[in-house]
Amino acid sequence: MKLPSTKIESAVDIQEPRPNLSVVHLDAMKGRVLATDGHIAAFVPVRETGEDVSGPIPLNVIKDARKLKSDIHLREDLKLDNHATYPREHVSDFPVDQLDKMVDKTGAFGDNPRKVDIHFDARLLFRLAEAITVQGRDKALPVALTFSRLDDGSIDPSSAIFVQGHGEDCGYGLLMPRRI
Repeated sequence: MKLPSTKIESAVDIQEPRPNLSVVHLDAMKGRVLATDGHIAAFVPVRETGEDVSGPIPLNVIKDARKLKSDIHLREDLKLDNHATYPREHVSDFPVDQLDKMVDKTGAFGDNPRKVDIHFDARLLFRLAEAITVQGRDKALPVALTFSRLDDGSIDPSSAIFVQGHGEDCGYGLLMPRRI
């Protein structure tokens, strides 16, 4: 498997005590890697060799593969191009089917007349959240997003998004839509 250019491992919480939520998972049948910490889920397409076997990829293997700019060969064990070998850990119950159902429920794929695409730069949302919220002990920056509606009740994809900090002493701001 060729590692994606994205940092899929960012969706994993290394402090998570549940092992199925602290690894990246290869879904060889669908040619993708998935990661979740229970709060966010990431799905990224990958180019796999055809011989790769679905299953968990520990973060240390991904880190080493990135450092060496190596592919990861997922068979009975995990191997890098430099022949470094890692044991294949068994992690039960990675929620692939549950996550797929959640994606289907959003209606994001296919011909869905109720779908609205709103494009914005996530870095700007993060910067705005830092500017208007008081960081909690868990380093969370909780915000609520409010979208404008058109006269027919649908969400207006061209309006600014109102962002409200959640908690005492928090402010609010606007996130401008991005034209693509």
